[in-house]
Amino acid sequence: MSLDEQHLNPARQRAKARRTHAALWEAVVIAADSIWSHKLRSFLTLLGVIIGVASVVAVGGAIEGLGYYVNDRLTSVFGSNTFILGRIARMNITAEEWEKLIAWLAGRRPVAARPGEVDALEPKATS
Repeated sequence: MSLDEQHLNPARQRAKARRTHAALWEAVVIAADSIWSHKLRSFLTLLGVIIGVASVVAVGGAIEGLGYYVNDRLTSVFGSNTFILGRIARMNITAEEWEKLIAWLAGRRPVAARPGEVDALEPKATS
């Protein structure tokens, strides 16, 4: 028989399929026998997998919940109709430097908005 005839022979294909199924069944039987003979090891492995999956789900849920909590708090404090303008963030300054800054800001005149800017912001700044 040539190589092409062997591939087309249905009897050979069925025999090969039986061998594949037998090998798969034998692997399942060996695995089940191993699990049955090592009960404590199997139980501890299963317990470790359960604890690992549960901890990943719990941490993921906690992080997601914390994100929603922070978002809710920031939205309730600042709201959707609030905007904050700032030129420079003032951090880690002493009380003396703060007083100098307040005195300097008090001496400056406020920046006047141009009429076009006021007209654009007025409909959105309802109270």
